[in-house]
Amino acid sequence: MKSLRLLGMERSWKALVETRRMTELNFEDGLQLLLQSELDSREEKRFDRLKKNAAFRYQASVEELNMDPKRGMDKDKIADLIT
Repeated sequence: MKSLRLLGMERSWKALVETRRMTELNFEDGLQLLLQSELDSREEKRFDRLKKNAAFRYQASVEELNMDPKRGMDKDKIADLIT
């Protein structure tokens, strides 16, 4: 899988082998799990690359937002935007 650049699948497969969960899954479920792992891995890499290339001055997260009512930030609106 490494030579095919399917690193997300490889990582998921190794985890399945180590936990011996691969025998619990039928072919379709196992394949779906491996494909989803690959998609998740690629999306994560893409996000990390875009974030790095953006060269943000500060690293911030939503959890660090100051939701003080004086700032005029609506908690429900922010929660809706997060999801």
